Amino acid sequence: MIFAEELCCDWKSVQVVEADLDPRYGEQLTGGSLSVRTSYDNLRKAGAAAREMLISAAAAEWNAVRSECHAANGSVTHAATTRSLPYSQLIASAARLEAPADPPLKKPEEFRLIGKPTLRTDTLQKVNGSAQFGIDVRVPGMLIASVERCPVYGGTVRKYNGDKVRNLPGVRAVIEVKPFHLTHQFGETSGPGSRNYSCAGVAVLADSTWTTMQARKSLQVDWDEGNFAQESSASLREKMVKLTSAPAVTIRSDGDFEKAHATARPRKSKPFTKCLSSLTPPWSR
Repeated sequence: MIFAEELCCDWKSVQVVEADLDPRYGEQLTGGSLSVRTSYDNLRKAGAAAREMLISAAAAEWNAVRSECHAANGSVTHAATTRSLPYSQLIASAARLEAPADPPLKKPEEFRLIGKPTLRTDTLQKVNGSAQFGIDVRVPGMLIASVERCPVYGGTVRKYNGDKVRNLPGVRAVIEVKPFHLTHQFGETSGPGSRNYSCAGVAVLADSTWTTMQARKSLQVDWDEGNFAQESSASLREKMVKLTSAPAVTIRSDGDFEKAHATARPRKSKPFTKCLSSLTPPWSR
């Protein structure tokens, strides 16, 4: 939606196609709490750059003054002559142009998608079951894996009955999974104690999900539970009380909350029933 906003697309014509796993695209990483915050500006600039290239291509096609051309709903229109060309007819010529490094962005009051009640492109597929997720993927010769993790964070494997489990029907392999550190997009330090640290375990690979899960139940792993084995809710609470009883360090102090709160006016709100009546179910649109 962010990209389509600046590109001036007709949202009803937008189809989302996932890119293939090509190294040239870099880390294809997304997270619910990070996607918009970290990609908002870049996506807007990318959409705006594509829009400006399409406008330039149309102006060249018509030999028209560029400032008289504008983009809307997937087309470029020449105001003076009302001529119009869809993006599909401009892509080839626009692709030969150099992308502007700092394209002009829309003002918030010009938004048609961002911040508006806009239908998702994948709702129907999720409702009728045609949407494909990772768990739906099947390829020839694919095995199903299930991992037994150490019950204590940071623990490692001493030994396990791999030979016995490996001989169960349908089991193809039993593999020890070493702890490893993940590279974080913001350069956050990784290791034990970090959210980017993956604990040790033992993986069972078999022909089906059921076989894998049953074989995993047969695993007998001797764990080295490490330094966190003695940690408990009680010990964490004791640590919390100790830390919070010490004087706090002020990292930042801005403004005067008490004064602002005392002079703030309460925001007017609609009755809940009135809010509900304004909502239109997606299937009725």
